[in-house]
Parts: sequence; structure tokens; C-alpha cells
Amino acid sequence: IAVLLAGSTTVVLEGNDLRDNRKKSGTPASQQRVQAQSQALRVLRELEPEISSMRGTKRAAILVLDQAAPIVRGNSLSSNDGCGILVCNSANPTVEGNTIRNHWRPAIAIRNTARCLLRKNSLFDNEGGGVMVGENACPQIEENEFRGHKRHAAVYLGGSTRAHLRGNVFSGSAGYAVAVAVAGTARPTIEGNTFRDGAQPAIVVKGDARGLIRGNTIVSLAPICIVLRERAAPFVDGNTLSVAPALAAVDSAASAAAAHPAQIVCKDDSAGTLRDNRLAGDGAPPAALLVLDRARPKVSVSAKPNVGAAALACSRQRQLDEEGGPEHGTSKRARPS
Repeated sequence: IAVLLAGSTTVVLEGNDLRDNRKKSGTPASQQRVQAQSQALRVLRELEPEISSMRGTKRAAILVLDQAAPIVRGNSLSSNDGCGILVCNSANPTVEGNTIRNHWRPAIAIRNTARCLLRKNSLFDNEGGGVMVGENACPQIEENEFRGHKRHAAVYLGGSTRAHLRGNVFSGSAGYAVAVAVAGTARPTIEGNTFRDGAQPAIVVKGDARGLIRGNTIVSLAPICIVLRERAAPFVDGNTLSVAPALAAVDSAASAAAAHPAQIVCKDDSAGTLRDNRLAGDGAPPAALLVLDRARPKVSVSAKPNVGAAALACSRQRQLDEEGGPEHGTSKRARPS
């Protein structure tokens, strides 16, 4: 830990350069790097990171505890062990105008019942993800820039958080990293954000999550913009969605969509409401919506569904019927994920 802010402090921490803080160890630096890489590889099986990866974190360049309400402004954090900034307990800091890059754990982790404002920060190339929110924490995440996250989500909203995510810009997520992952019983508000040039879906909602996804603009390099999985049931309203021209790559979230890319995919037992989303694609128009498995969303769209999407959905239903239906425990052949 480089800086510890605890108690009820309201100190201003401004304009510092915190880098390369390491835990003392007899392990050579090269071996530590190999161990860190091995740990990262073990979690690549999941599309989104689980919030458990931040539990028990004891190291951070800046640690904010108790009821502390400091202002953390204009600092540069890079290549530190642990998190860049960790906010715990019922702390309520203002974190603004910082640059945080190259961390193997989340750049900013927020947990317990912490409430904080994250505003106009720049988060780049963090292997452990950008912002991870868990338990009952409730941050305001506004006007930040997220770029180049490759292994974990730029923003992960888990636990029972009711975080607000507004006016942020996401770009250049690659590899296995979605821009925003929502899980657990979270009820976030994701509103007015811009997503550009991501290699995976911009927003994935899973578990029993709900919440509001409204007024976002997504231009994706992936054939899918939004995925609803498991029992997720958010309200998805008034978003502008499109995929880049001439792209129809296979997407890991729904391989059945490869032939007819869909801007929104609902699968498993997901539900929710899809209303007034502006659905558009460049070149050959992709399917607006693809419904798989037992998903039952309520849909109201401003454009007619693409015929290809309807055909795919019917094809999927016939396949399930041939295999004995999703309610049966066995099938004649392995089903696609």
C-alpha cells in the first residue's frame, strides 16, 4: 500500500505519481510475473470476471477505508501490485481526473457499502479490468474513459449493487473482455454511454440481474451488441445499436448468430423488456434480435425483425425438438453453447 486513507478523513490527495509498488517477497520479479500471468490465464474460461477475484484483496496503491471521504484527484497510477484504488467499508471518496493503467488486479475496486463518485478518470490497459463493484456498494461512475481492456470487463457490476454508469466512453476492448458485465442481483442504471470498437459484446447481463440500460450508443466490431443470459431481466430502452461494416465473425455468446449477426441476443431463461431501440446495421443489415433457448423477452422495436433472425430462431426450436427439448437431461448430440 502506498497511501492508506481511513477513519473519517477528508484529506485531498492530488497530483501524485504512484507506480511499481510491490509486495516484499523473496520471489524473483521474473517469477512473480510468470505467476501473475498463470493466475490470469486460469480465469479466461469465463467471459466476464467473477466478483470473487476482488474478495480478500489486501493490496492497493491507494486504500480508502472506514467512513473516509477524501478527494483523490489528478494522480497517475501504473504497474502496481494489487488494485490501483480499493474502496471498502462505508467510505465515500471522490475520485476524479486520475490516470490508472497496467494493473493486474482491477484498476478501481469498490465493495461493502461504499458510495463514491468516479468522474473523468482515464483507465487504460488494465489486465485485471477497469472498475469492479461488488456487494452493496453504490458508486456513481460518470464521464470516464475506458480503453484497451483485454482480459476482464472494463466495468463489472456484481453483488446487489445499484451503481449508476453514465456518460462514459468505452473503446478498444479486445480478447475476452466485454465493456460492461452485470451479474448477481445487481440493479444498475447504464445510461448515455458510448461504446466503440469492442471485439466482444458491449454489455452482457447474466445471473438474476435487472436494472436499466437506456440511451447508449454502441458501434461494435462484434456481431452482437447486447447479450441477456441466464435469468437476467433488464429494461433495455432507447439504445442505438450497430455493427461495423462487413463483419460477421462468430461470437462466443451465441454461435447460432454467426450466419445472421444480431444486435441483441436473449438466451437461456432471460426475460426483460426491449423497447424503442434504434436498430441499424451498415451494409447487409444484421438481424435486430435473436431469441434462443427458453428466453422470453417483451419486445417493442422500431424496425421489423430480420427474416434471417426468425429463421434462425425456428431452426433452433426444431433442433431442440429433435434433441428431446431443453427440459430433458440428455440429447442425441452435444448442443451448441
